[in-house]
Amino acid sequence: MFGNLRTYFQESWSELRKVSWPDRQTVVNLTLIVIGVSIAVGAYIAILDQVMHFALSQVFK
Repeated sequence: MFGNLRTYFQESWSELRKVSWPDRQTVVNLTLIVIGVSIAVGAYIAILDQVMHFALSQVFK
């Protein structure tokens, strides 16, 4: 059982060494893009929610 676990971790570590990790600037840029898109989608949903709320309040008034 422990031999299999050790083999698993050795192979996992070997695979992690093969990964091409991005540099710091790429990570920062992609993080900023994700944050920006998240804010834009959140604002879009909030505006759409307000419009729908207003429209439905006028219909059911």
